[in-house]
Amino acid sequence: MSLVTINHNLPDAQKRLEALARKAGTIQPALKTIGLALEANIRERWDKEIDPAGNKWQALKASTLKRKAKKKKPLKILLQDDQLRFNINSQVEGSNLIIGSPQKYAAVHQLGGPAGRKGRQFTMTARPFLGISKQDEADILDEIEQHLKF
Repeated sequence: MSLVTINHNLPDAQKRLEALARKAGTIQPALKTIGLALEANIRERWDKEIDPAGNKWQALKASTLKRKAKKKKPLKILLQDDQLRFNINSQVEGSNLIIGSPQKYAAVHQLGGPAGRKGRQFTMTARPFLGISKQDEADILDEIEQHLKF
């Protein structure tokens, strides 16, 4: 399993989660709901081919488009057989929310770097799909507020 750690400083969310922990005794239900919302947001950005900051992913090279067309694969970025996109999962461990993919190639797509098989190695362009967008931050705060109302 590839592991990429992205820590975020969301002080408003932290304060609200602390308030929720005091009120409800646990934040795990809120984290589970937040995880599902973030998974949906990641897939939505994926469809738009943008990173969490809203920047377009680098376009595919002509040679990649040609190879994909020859193999009758989708010509979209980061879409070969949908294994990466549909294996974005969230889980809660204690007071931590973890979102990622078990696909072994997830990290190289997120960060870029050396890729390929023996004899056909190349440098993969980073196309970040994990991370917290402004919309994610708003959704996180909304989800926490919903849990605080109960």
